[in-house]
Amino acid sequence: MKTFTDKEISDSASRLTQPLREAIYSADIAEVIVAISAKYSITGRKISNVSGEIGYIILGLARPEEFTSRLSDRLGIKTDDARKLVQDIYQSVLKPLATELKHLYGFELNENAFNAKPPPVAPQAEPQKPATLVIPPRPVVQQTEPTPRPAPPSPPPASTQANPPPPAITPAEPRPLPPRQAPSAPPPAPNPPYPPQQRPQMPKNAVSSETSLSSPKPAAPTVPRAPISIFSPQIPAQELPREPSRPAPEKPTLPHEPRVFTPRRPTFPPQDTDPYRETVMPQEKELQQKRDTVSDPRGTEPPFQVKRGEPPYVNPKIPPIDLRDDAPRPPAPPDPHWEKLT
Repeated sequence: MKTFTDKEISDSASRLTQPLREAIYSADIAEVIVAISAKYSITGRKISNVSGEIGYIILGLARPEEFTSRLSDRLGIKTDDARKLVQDIYQSVLKPLATELKHLYGFELNENAFNAKPPPVAPQAEPQKPATLVIPPRPVVQQTEPTPRPAPPSPPPASTQANPPPPAITPAEPRPLPPRQAPSAPPPAPNPPYPPQQRPQMPKNAVSSETSLSSPKPAAPTVPRAPISIFSPQIPAQELPREPSRPAPEKPTLPHEPRVFTPRRPTFPPQDTDPYRETVMPQEKELQQKRDTVSDPRGTEPPFQVKRGEPPYVNPKIPPIDLRDDAPRPPAPPDPHWEKLT
């Protein structure tokens, strides 16, 4: 049974028409093939063998007369059962595609096309074996034994070479000792030192005769010496040619990004169901308001009246203000100027 390579399959698939290409990838045809295979107790991997042989017919790689024999070999079933399976596949799958297959490959596809005998396969000629080069064996030359040479004299043992015998020592002749000389006389003692001459003491104001009579000696001229320099002489550096100054590159101006307005998240007023807010009972609110009120011990005062020529609110009396959110607020007094503005 002939097998096909991946290159042959890909080349044949590239030449297919659109109806044949859709038939290969059709899910409906795949369900029909599974149903026909289950009718003949074909399951597992053998179902893919059935769909593969149908694909070879559509690709034009296998001929219709080879379809029965190839299915019988791949599924391991009898030839009669393979013929029945081929007839069901032709009626359900290949018959709608007969016109496209004839137009593309030129073979007739009908019920009798699968019963025809396949063309005889020409026997393949055996490849000729390449001629082998036979190399004759080399002739064996008999060699005569050479005459033995006399052995060289054996060298002395290594122990005698490493430690040669010491040379013979001859005793030296005794020499007579020279006569001992008598000790010489000690050297004479040195003369005692003379006493120092004592000069007569002169008064301080007196001038010595030596200084007055003798003229002062001129000082010897001194040759000026060059100062010793501990620094090495500096070699004048050669001025290198200066490169022309280049203007500083301008900084690229980045386009201003448009400002994006992000709306602020709305805040909700606190509610009574807020889990982080302490619940206050209505009775506690009344008690708290009663405690905050301050009564004037002087009693009620007459309303304050502003006179002409006096600044208002000279000594106003401000009642206590409750800043809590849940405290009741008195209504604002009406604006007297509102009617004039409207």
